[in-house]
Amino acid sequence: MRIMLFALPLALAACATAPKNIKASYVSEPHYSCADRAVLNASLEKLSKEQRGRRNADTVSFVLFGLTPSVFNDGGNRKQRIAQAKGELAALDKECGK
Repeated sequence: MRIMLFALPLALAACATAPKNIKASYVSEPHYSCADRAVLNASLEKLSKEQRGRRNADTVSFVLFGLTPSVFNDGGNRKQRIAQAKGELAALDKECGK
């Protein structure tokens, strides 16, 4: 029982990061215009959906096999793209007055 209590937080830490927990990257000025906001939102939603799917797969894999695929491949590129998209949206909000 003690081993399970120790292993559970460790396994959860090895799972893919939830999209809502990925912080925005700093973007000094947006590379998009205010009209591109919808495109950026759609891109962020697509990336977030992929990340949620990866996190769910990690959870199922841990329950079934005691191992998560994120242990071998952390999905850093997707996390970076989510952070970048969040940063771009934040810069657009500042630029476009939202």
